Formats: sequence, C-alpha cells, structure tokens
Amino acid sequence: LKPSGWWTAPHAVTVALDGGIMQLHIGIFSAALLSLLACADAKKVSVKEVVFDSAVADIQWLSADQKTVLVQTSKGRLYRSTNGGDTWTDISDQLKGEGSENKGLIVVDQLVKNPTDVNTVLVAGTQRNHYLSTNGGSTWRNVRHKATIHTWLFHKTRPKWALVSTWSEACEAKKTKSKKSGGDDDDEDEDDNGPCTHMLYITKDLGKTFTLVTTYVVQFSWGDPSKNQQDRIYFTHFRSKKGDQPKLYMWSQHVDFAYSDNSGRSITKLVGHGNKFLISHGFIFVAKLKDATAQTVNLVCSNDGGNNFRQVQLPQEIDEKSYTVLDTSEGAVMIHVHHGSKEAPANVGNVYISDEQGVKYTLSLPNNVRSSSGECEFDKVLSLEGVYMANFKDSPRSDGDSKKDVVNSKTAETNKEADKLEQAASSGTEVDKRRSPKAKAKDESVIRTVISFDKGGVWSYLKPPRVDSLGKQIECPPDRCWLHLHGITNFHNYAPFYSTENAIGIIMGTGNVGPYLRFEPDQTNTYLSRDGGLTWVEAHKGAFIYEFGDHGGLLVMADDIRKTKQVVFSWNEGQSWYDFELSDFPLEVDNIVTEPNATSTKFLLYGTRGDTGVMYHLDFEALGQPLCKGVWAADSVSSDYETWMPSDGKGADKCMLGRQVTYTRRKQTSECFNGEKFERPTTRKNCACTEENFECEMGFTRKVGSTECKFADDGTIPVPPTCTSSDYYHVVGHRKVIGDSCEGGWQPSKIAVPCPASSKLSRGAMSVLGTIFMVATIMGGVTVLSRSEKFKGIFANYGFDSFGGVQYSTIGGKMPETGLESCGTRLDAEFIDGDQDDFDDDAPQLIGYTGGGDRDRDRRRGGGGGADEGGDRDRDRDRERERSRDYDRRDRDRDRDRDRGRDQERDRDRRDTDRNRERERSRDRERGRDRDSDRYRDRGRDRGGPRSLADELRADRGPDYSDGRAEDSGSTADRRGAEADSEPKRRRKSKWDSQDSLDGVPDWLRDQFEQPKPPPGPKLGPGQRSIKIPQAMVGKVLGKMGATVHEMQDQTRTDIKINQDTKEAGYSYAIVTSSSNNEEDLNTAERLIHEKIGGPMVAGITAAGGTLMPAKEIKVDDVCVGGLIGRGGEHIKFMTNEVGCRIQVDQTKDGNPATVTVGPGTPEQIAKAEKLVSDKVADILASRAKAAAAKAAAAKAAAAKAAEAAKAAAAVALPASAYAVNEMVLMNSGEFAGNNAQILAIEDEDITVLINGTDVVVASPSELIKCGGGAAAEAAPEAAAEEAAPAAADPEALASELAAKREELRQLIAKPENATPFLNRGRLVRMKDAASADLGWGILLTASKATAQQWAVKVFVSPADKGQIRTLPLGRLQAISKVRTNVAEGLGETADSIPTLLGTLNKVKNHKKFSKEGIPELDPVTEMNIKAGAPAELAAAIADLEGQLRELGHSVA
Repeated sequence: LKPSGWWTAPHAVTVALDGGIMQLHIGIFSAALLSLLACADAKKVSVKEVVFDSAVADIQWLSADQKTVLVQTSKGRLYRSTNGGDTWTDISDQLKGEGSENKGLIVVDQLVKNPTDVNTVLVAGTQRNHYLSTNGGSTWRNVRHKATIHTWLFHKTRPKWALVSTWSEACEAKKTKSKKSGGDDDDEDEDDNGPCTHMLYITKDLGKTFTLVTTYVVQFSWGDPSKNQQDRIYFTHFRSKKGDQPKLYMWSQHVDFAYSDNSGRSITKLVGHGNKFLISHGFIFVAKLKDATAQTVNLVCSNDGGNNFRQVQLPQEIDEKSYTVLDTSEGAVMIHVHHGSKEAPANVGNVYISDEQGVKYTLSLPNNVRSSSGECEFDKVLSLEGVYMANFKDSPRSDGDSKKDVVNSKTAETNKEADKLEQAASSGTEVDKRRSPKAKAKDESVIRTVISFDKGGVWSYLKPPRVDSLGKQIECPPDRCWLHLHGITNFHNYAPFYSTENAIGIIMGTGNVGPYLRFEPDQTNTYLSRDGGLTWVEAHKGAFIYEFGDHGGLLVMADDIRKTKQVVFSWNEGQSWYDFELSDFPLEVDNIVTEPNATSTKFLLYGTRGDTGVMYHLDFEALGQPLCKGVWAADSVSSDYETWMPSDGKGADKCMLGRQVTYTRRKQTSECFNGEKFERPTTRKNCACTEENFECEMGFTRKVGSTECKFADDGTIPVPPTCTSSDYYHVVGHRKVIGDSCEGGWQPSKIAVPCPASSKLSRGAMSVLGTIFMVATIMGGVTVLSRSEKFKGIFANYGFDSFGGVQYSTIGGKMPETGLESCGTRLDAEFIDGDQDDFDDDAPQLIGYTGGGDRDRDRRRGGGGGADEGGDRDRDRDRERERSRDYDRRDRDRDRDRDRGRDQERDRDRRDTDRNRERERSRDRERGRDRDSDRYRDRGRDRGGPRSLADELRADRGPDYSDGRAEDSGSTADRRGAEADSEPKRRRKSKWDSQDSLDGVPDWLRDQFEQPKPPPGPKLGPGQRSIKIPQAMVGKVLGKMGATVHEMQDQTRTDIKINQDTKEAGYSYAIVTSSSNNEEDLNTAERLIHEKIGGPMVAGITAAGGTLMPAKEIKVDDVCVGGLIGRGGEHIKFMTNEVGCRIQVDQTKDGNPATVTVGPGTPEQIAKAEKLVSDKVADILASRAKAAAAKAAAAKAAAAKAAEAAKAAAAVALPASAYAVNEMVLMNSGEFAGNNAQILAIEDEDITVLINGTDVVVASPSELIKCGGGAAAEAAPEAAAEEAAPAAADPEALASELAAKREELRQLIAKPENATPFLNRGRLVRMKDAASADLGWGILLTASKATAQQWAVKVFVSPADKGQIRTLPLGRLQAISKVRTNVAEGLGETADSIPTLLGTLNKVKNHKKFSKEGIPELDPVTEMNIKAGAPAELAAAIADLEGQLRELGHSVA
C-alpha cells in the first residue's frame, strides 16, 4: 500500500460572464508565511493512493454503514477495507483451499452479496473451493460442495436460503479431457459414463447442506414476493432427462417453463415450449416457441403469479432472441423487440409500451439502438418519475456502416451462451442491470438521442446548449441542432448517460451537439443537466467518466479516454468546476464510484498504470464545508435550500405524469454539504389532463416530437363484421399513460378509421353498380335493335311527331335590312335620359306551348276550310312572326354582349366617348330641357308630329308591335310631360358616376366597375381563433427563425400558424389552435399577438372570446402625464397588466390636454381601463392640490419656526472649526430649517448631522446656527421668510422637495427588512460614501449584520473606473437593480480579483441594452413588495414633482 498523504487543491474559480466561462487561477500571496499556510489549509481534498496486483474487476459495499468494501482484481486477489476505502488489506491468504489438491491460494471468480443481509457475502473460486462470510469478510468458512459453483442466487427475503447451479462431474471431466491427454483413467471412465447436465440445488443453511431440485436446467429464479411466491422456484428445463444436456443455441421444442413449491419434490409445468423467462415487478414473461422451422416465438405474459398466461399482442412477430424487457418499475412494461434474423441482424429494434395487464403493446420508439447481446440504449432517469432517455437510428449514413455489428456465428462458446441465459432471468430488466454492462463496440451511423417526460408517450430531441464550457457560441444548423449522448452499447469507449436515485434532476453524459451522434474523440464532450434533461450545459471539453455524491451536490469526474493525473469536481451542481492533481504519474481511469446510495462525500477512483491496478480514495469532507440548514424553510433568504418542480417545458403548470411534484434541493450558491442523513421533502399535486398524458393505443403510432396518434394500418385492430369498403368505423386511439394521475381536462375521443379496401361492398355501392349494369344492358339492347333491318325504321324516325307544328324558314331569309336593325334597338339605351323606361316591356316573354299546334294539325287532317280556319292561320302566322322577331332581337343582343366581352379595347374607347357625351350634356342641360319638354308635350298628339327616338325605333319594328304600344306610349308621354312641367327632370346616373350600387351596369361589365370583395377568411374549427395581421407585421410576429411565435406557443400552450392566402389584400391571418379548447389560452395568445402588432388591425373583430371594441381616447390634463406614467413607466405598466389591454399616453408638450388611448379590447377591459385612468388622474390632481397647500403651509411654518428658534437661541454662524462632534445645533435653512440636529462627523467644511433622531444629512457651516446668539440670529427670521416666500413656484424649491422625496424613498428601500431579501451575491447596487458622493453601480459581494442593529454590505465599486472593494453601512444604499451577475465564490476576498470584477462590471454597464436605457432598478411596490411607509404615494409624488420641473423647462436627472 502506498498512501500519498494530503494534497491541497489550488483555488480555481469559474465566473459566468454573459453566457461565457472565464477560468481564473487565483494565487494566494501574503507577506507573512503564516497567512499563506492559513489560506492553503482552508480548502483541500484528502487523496490516498493504493496499488493492487492487477486491475480492479469488482467492488462490493458491505455492512449497514457501507464502510466495509471488498475489491476483486482481475487476477483473482481479494482486498478488504473497513473505512470506506481509506486503507486496504489483502485477505487472499485467508481463503485457502482444502484437501491435498487445493492447499494453495484460491483464485476468486466472483463476489455475490446477499441482498437481505448486507454482512453476508460469497466468494466463488475457479476451483471447487468456495467461501462464505456472515460478518462482512472478517472471517470466512468453506462452502462444501462437490462441484464448481456456476451460479449462486440468494433468496429475496430469507437470508440463509439460496439456489445454486453446477455442472455435473461428467462436464468437468470432458472439458479436462479435451485439454490434456493424461489423467486418472479410472476417474475419466467414471465421468464418461454419466451425462453432462446442468443441475439445480437449494440450500437453506448457507451452503452447509444442499438438496437437488431438478436437472437439465436452462434458467432459474425465485418467485415474486409481491405475489406471495417468494419461496417458489421458477425454471426452464429440458423435458427429456437422457444423455448430455444440449446447449440452447436456438429456440427448442423440448424446453418447458415450470415451477416447484416444495424444493423439487413435485414439479408443475406452466408453459409448454417455454424457452426463456423473466420475473420482474409482478410480471412473468415467457418466450414460447411458435415454429421450430422458422425459429419464431410468441411472448406470453402473466400478471397474476402464473395462474393465467396471455399472448402479448405486438404489431410484428418476435424473431430469434429478439426481445429485451427494458423496464417494469412503474406499473407498465417497456419492451424492446428486435425483428431481424440472427444471421444478419440490424442493430436496432422497436420499443413498445404495454397496458396495465402487460398484454397489449403499442409502438413507442422505432429503431432503438441495441447491441448483438441484447443491450439497448434505453435508460430511465432514476431520480424522476416517467422520464426516459434513448438513442434511435434515423437512417444509415453509408451502406457499410450497418454491417459492422454482425452477430458471431452459432459456434460461439457454449459456456458463455449458458451464462447469458441464466443471467437474463436472475439479473432483472435492462434498467436494473445498467451499472455492470458487457457491451461491445458499435457502428457509427445516424444515431440521435431523444427524451420522454411521460413514460414513452411522446419523444423529443435534447435541447442543445447555446455556448460551450469556454463561453464560445456553438455553431450548428438551426433546423438540425440537437444534443446527442452515447449509450450503453458504446460503454467501453465513452461513458453512457447516467443518473442516480438520490441526485434529483441531475443527468450527465458524453456526446456532441449537431445533427447526429459523433464517435470521434475530438468531437465528444461531457454534458450536464440539473433539471431532469430539459436543458443542458457543456460541463467540460472531452469525454469524462463521472460519479455523483452528497445527494447530487458533489460531482466528480476524470478523463475517460486519455491517461490523466487530474480530477475535476463541482460542489454546486456544475455552476463552477475545480480541478486538482492526483499524483505525478498519470493513469488510465476505469471508473469513479461511491457507496450505492450516492450520499457520501468519499469516492473511489480506480484504473491502471501499466499492468498494476491503482485506486485513489478521495475525501471531500476535508474541504470543511458545513452542513446545509433550513430544509423546511426552503426558498427563504436564510435557507440553503430551494424548491424545484420538474417540467417537460411545454406548459407553465409544470405537470408530468398528471401531477406536480415539488422537490427540495440545495441552492447552487449555498456553500455547504447535504450530509449522508439528509432526507429530501417531496410534495405531489394532481393536474388536469392534457393530450400529453395519453399514449397511443395499439394500432396507432406517433412520430418523434408529435402528440398526434395516427392509424398504423398494421392489422392489429379488429375490423367490425359490418364494415364495408367505403365506410368508417370508430375506435379508441389513446390510452392514459400507466401511472399517470391527471384528473379531468382533455379526454380522448374515438378516431375514425377507414374500413379495409378488401371489405364487402355497402348497399349503396351495390345499388349503384346494379343501376349501372342495368343501364348498360338496356343501352346495349337498344343499340343492337337499332342496327337490325326489322326495327331500324322505328328508331330512325322516333320522336319527330311532336315537332309537326314547327314553322321553318329559308336560311338567310331574316338578314337585317337596315343599320339600325343590325346594331340592335338598345345601342343608345343606356344614354337616353327620359325614354329608358319605355323599353321595360321589350324583355323577351316566356312562350307557352299548350298544344295549339296539335289542334291546327287536327283541323288540317279533317279537311276543314272556311273563314274561321283562315283567321286562325293568320293569327298563328302573325304570332309566329312576332316570336321570330323576338328570337332575332334576343340573338342580336347575345351577339352584341359576346362581342363586347371579347373586345375590351373597343369598350374602353366607348367609355371615353361616353364621358365626352356626358360632359356635353352637362353644358347643354338647360337647352336640352326645353327640347325634351316639347317632345313630351307632342307625344300625345297626332302620330304625324315629332316623335321620340323610342317611337321611331318602335315604328321600325313593325306595325304589330307599334300598334300594340301606341296607347301606352302616348299615355306615358302625357304623364311624363306633366311631371316635367311640375319639377326638373332628374338625370339618371351613368356607370361613370361615383355610386354605391351598380344597378345600371350590364352584367357583362360589372366586373370592370365593382369594388373587389375581400378574400374570405380562413375556416375555423372548434378551439380555433383567427387574428388579422397587417402583412408588414407578419415577420415581427414570427420573429427570427420563428423564435417569437414559438415563445408565444410555449407561453399559451397553443399552436399558432400564419395563413398568408390573403397577403395580396395587405393582411394575413394568425390561426391560433388550442388542443384543449381553452378560451383563456386563446385570449392570452390573441393579446400577445396584438401587443406585437400594436393592437388589432380592424376594429370589431369577432372571435370565440367576444367582440374587440376599437381603441378609445381620453383627454387628461397635461400636468398629470408624469404621475400617470409613473417612475420608469411603473403606473402605466400596472394598469395595463390589470386590465389586459393596451394603455398609451400621448403628451402634446404644448400645454394642451394629453391623449390617453385605451384598447382595443373587450367592453369590460375598455370600461375598466377608463375607470383606472380617471381614478389615477383624480388622485394626481388631488395630490397636487394637497401638496401645494401643504407646501405653502410648511413654508410659513418653517419661516415662523426658524424666526422663533433663531431669536430664542440667538445663534451665531461660525466656521466648521467652531463646531464639535455630538454638539447640538439648529438648522438655519433648507428643508430642515428650524429643526434641532446633532453633529455626527466633521470633515473639512462638510458637517454630518442627525436631524430629529431620524434623518442623516451633510450640511455646510452656513446652514447651521450655533446656540449662543449673534448677528446671524437676528437676521435668521428675515432670511428664512425671504427664502420661504417664493417656494411655491420656485424651481429650486421644487428640486429640493424632489430630492427630499427621493431621499425618503431611498431610506425606505435601504431599511434592512426591505433590502436584505434582495441582497444576493452578484446583484448590482448603487452606493454613496460618507461624504454622500455617488459611487455608482457596484457588485454586491456579501451582506451581513455588523452589529445587532446595523447591517453592512461588502461591494465592489469603480469610481472613476478604479476598482475597489469597500464595506459600507446599509444606510448608504441608493438603489437595488434587477441585474444580477454570476460571481464565483472566493472572488472579492483578495486584491487579485479586482481586475476580474472590474471587467464583469464594465461588461454589464456597457451592454447595448443598459448603455441606452440605464441599469433597471427594482420597483419598491410591485417587485420589492414594500408595504409600510407608503412607497406608492412617494413614487407618485416624485413623478408629479418631476413633471412640474419638466413643465418649467428643467431637466430631471
């Protein structure tokens, strides 16, 4: 043993600056050697080294206090420590073999610890010697067994019971015979006569006696205590008990699954052909042979202790050795299924999640990465409920990559095969055996890491850190930028993602940021999450091996891929990292471990240096950190603890698995240790259900990052017998995640699933097909008959009898005779003023076909002649002629309209001509009115007189039409002539006039003059809302790379899409969808969008939440603007948050009333905003009036008091040297004129006085009166009166009052009960010195009680850019900012840290945001929550005084 003694850790401090990391190595210098040694002794880690004969193979912790440790080396030596690994003893010589052949030291093959008795441990040797200890390895006794122990399995509840498996003597003999030719022939013959079998024994006295249970065993395990079957023995065995036991190379039809309740005296078969099994958390899984030729199996499951087994329902068959039970710890089964063949398997499989019975499985994650031995890159975050991490293969990057991990041939070593079979049953699920893997190297392909916060219901990628551990921006494609971590299959190259039960929320892993997982060492770094995998930071460059201690409060790691002599650790959960050297000689680190509970501050780091094993004992208690306090007062200033609720980042309620879980953990900034006895308080509260609380039912799948369950169409959902090919049937597509405790909220509805195409046809489809067939048959028959000579005549002339009375005319016989007839009668109809209405009756009339033609045909057939028949013919002929004219006129109108529609150029010319005509009519209207009046008067006279253009057109149409219209036309003309004489005629509006309607525009021209209708808005479904956005503001709503809209979605738990179908109209729509149909979420999203675009685009937008009223303006007095806005806008912000709509103040600055705009918003919001503004204005005006009255009264009172006091005291003004400390004086002028004061300090001409025992000010000698009389006393009343007289309107008086109010508010803020909750390390504060000189903003280092009544603060300030660390009374605090920097512990203790602090302070003050707007201060009302002292009234008064000074043209600092 070679202990290296104590080693002092250098003081390496990490300071976070604007997202970066700056490493500072602060040396400790002092003039005195004692000071140097004192500083060196302050922080140190105890490091002790021990060298073993070879590498460490196994470590086991024994005893109740976990102080006893056993170490087995690769060469079979055994070492023991009784103090947690501080010192070691080689106890191999205590294990000596018995008998003539085995008197030497045995070679330790394995260590087996008793789970029910922490002091009992078995040492199995490679020979037939085995030892057992019941006192933690202090003493040992030999276990007498005739064969070499293969597997020793302790009972789960009885400490002295165990199952033991051995191979028979024949197996050992045959194995020895194959290796050497010599030996005892008699023994060999005896062994050869017996079969080689695997035998199972039971011992109930820790190996003193053994009883045979059965032979030809494959696997075995104890029963489940939760089912009261702890004494039951489950096993698989070969049915035939003859000959040598075959190896289970492939699925066998000769193996059964059975059990025994009486140590093998009777055996009960449970599952025939059951080859492999696993018992875990109340479930029994058995792989049952399905087809020996195809080598396929069925997985059967029982959750009632083996009474009933049901076949697991998976979307695909399980092939070969193709399943791994991942986890059963939370009431559901998560299983990995490999669907490939054994000869050429892909290194991926699918992860499925079961229902409560473990029978129905649904796909959770496809292509989960696995190794050839069945280990899967899938692990549970042990400290949290329902959080899992996994790696899946997206798609190969090259063809050759997928061929690297090929399963070895079937001729692998048979003993290793048997070992794997036994260990599969005895060691538990994949999560249970995660700490001791037997992993192989894996191929490099497109592998990505995902995380689920709801037990595999929804998977999402890991969020990458924005900067690396050196503070540099991480560059990667924004759309493919994620964090990827290595899993268990690559364990021997990189440490896998890792968590422990007691380190709440802490996960570490090695990997890289980018599109996929990289395997190059220079691309691999170490990452840390302290919020359960939601966010990550880069802890260190390079790949490290890590371990947690002190309930997660202490993280220790070392380089994992290179030789190193350095250890890196953090005692504040990764906020800062420290490093120290182990020794002068590097080693290859294999692992870092601590006791199993991860609560200790002592670690064991072991590795190799050459051929020897090296172990270091690291004791961090030597750092001298105290135990943390205040666990039951978490989140308070005095407590070292805080509360934390894990979250998936999708909602503000922080619900996971349907409940809010609140943990208590140590603050990162607390310098203390939790201690091994720390018990973490935890509270739980159920939440309302959302879609994330449900996973997909069997037959439905989800994509990574999606919550939508889509129909998989994999044949797992039974089709109803009534289903037809064109129909749908509804099934349940969701089921609540097992273990989820949410209540109410979103509940899944059934999903419509289309019936398979192979289903039977529906009745409707059958009827349609039948009708088509009948029609086709009839048409085919008619076609055949029409071509027949016998029936051709019938079909050729059928139907023409009904047209017997139709009159036919010669083609070309109706050619137009005149130009007027050619152009049509409505050429100028639109421009005739008075005659337009005469053509109302010219519209085509419906013609009735009532059978008149049939009657005429009957007469002709009857041979009738005579006058009646001739008259009838004439009337019919006239009627047909008139119809023919109507048809011709209608045809001409259609042709004209068609020509106009095709020739737009001619229409434009006509419109120009019409405009000219309209202008000419406007000029000649008076002259035209007389002519029109004459025309109206003459219309009733003889037809030979002047006629209108309409009459002329009627005359050209023929006598029949003209005669029929004469009376009507005349009467109309008379009537219109009379109307014209009584009142001026109103001109008909033309289509070129501005008009609201287009009644006079022809249909074919309407599209030229109608205003375009706005495009229709988007159609909305339930839980949706549309918000109109100006097209120019779409980019502002989306934000850079969609950041703004994503932030809105996260805040409101809604989905926001931008519909730009209407962008040509100058606007788009934001479609807001709430999956839970939550009106509050929709209202919040609408408000956020309106804030981005400055209010709704159009007033009166109606949504599901109501109608938004337009903005309303309120006029207020201009002097009220300052008080209405408040200091830093605090009042206007408060009112805006209170009413939920925008309130904006527009100051005219010219003495006119200011405008306050409220809205847009709901009527309730507008009314509430009006009331708040009105009330605030009334308060301001009342305050101003009250202040003015009080100011005048105070001035008079001060003057009177000063005069009276001056006369009474007969004081004399003297220089500063005439005064003494603690002397009582009288204030002569200023705000405190006439008040008694006590001198506290005198510095040159500055005298610090305490006025009335409450206010401390610095005054000059001229402001004081020394009690004793003099000329100054006589002049004091007059001076005071003169000073007080103009105070009401004097800017200097206003400024003085403003300073007094500010000082009053400052003193209120500086009170310990108000300030100390916000005096955190690193916060920016503004201080003043003893002379009241402003020191500017500084960094707070510490705040503590200097005396029982007074607090002191230690700050770093930089007056005149010269950094200095000063300790000042809390009373000199000027302001507390909202900004807080990350200052590492140790900074500020020495002068060497001043440059670093100065750089940090300048970086904050010069930040582009603060350099323009200034450092933001905490609001005393809304943020500091100060109740006493009326801070709101003081702030209002300050704002009022500032407004008055601005009105007078004075600037306000």
